[in-house]
Amino acid sequence: MNSIRYLPSLFLLIAAVYFGYIDEHRESPLETPQPEPVIESTSYIRQLTSSAFDDIVLDEKRDAFVMFYAPWCGHCRSFGPAYEKVGRTFAGDSESLVLAKIDLEAEEGGQEIAGRYKIRGYPTLMWFPKGNKNGVAYEGSREATELIQFLNQNGGYRRVLGGELEPLDGTSEALNEIARNFMRAGDVAHRAEILNGLHTSDAAADHIRRTYEKVMRRVLEKGDEYITSEKARVESLLSNKASLSFPKQDELRRKLNVLEGFTL
Repeated sequence: MNSIRYLPSLFLLIAAVYFGYIDEHRESPLETPQPEPVIESTSYIRQLTSSAFDDIVLDEKRDAFVMFYAPWCGHCRSFGPAYEKVGRTFAGDSESLVLAKIDLEAEEGGQEIAGRYKIRGYPTLMWFPKGNKNGVAYEGSREATELIQFLNQNGGYRRVLGGELEPLDGTSEALNEIARNFMRAGDVAHRAEILNGLHTSDAAADHIRRTYEKVMRRVLEKGDEYITSEKARVESLLSNKASLSFPKQDELRRKLNVLEGFTL
């Protein structure tokens, strides 16, 4: 009788152990797999086809720099990152300069292009300036900084690695000296005289001179503190480059360069 009396408790104990085991080993509901984040790769080097080669590279309105390559070429792959840096540096000059590459083995017309420019090995780099679409072989270093220097010197560009303009772009040393004299002038009348004399100055191109004139007028209107406050404003805008187009970045950088010329 005593054993029968304990049967309900025994059943409860067995049930608790059983359902505890089931709960512990129950499979979690399947979770919906989350897609991997998509990382977009932006290339600043234009991939050419043989059919588009002449239209792009031989366009007399633009300079072109081209890498001729083959997919199996290890030196071509090694050069790729440096070439991308060069492409990024000149992204703001895309209307006047195209940096490109063409796979001469994958393209149907690749062999014709290779024969036309006497391509004997990979990578071969060639410069096609506006005034000479016959093409000039580039024999210099394949370091990004050396290529940037070559394009600056031969194309009249003013870039530094990364894409910013050179510190003196958009300025004139002669106008910088006039700007410093303007800031040293002790009275409004003297400053106005310097500003009026700037109209007939041949120290720089008209578009550069006009920028200096605008700054001088603002100083006459708002006082010397305009230089400091405007520099801070422009620097703040340039700190958020992602929101600025390349032409706007260049415009602001040139203005900042001019403002530096007024600093004593």
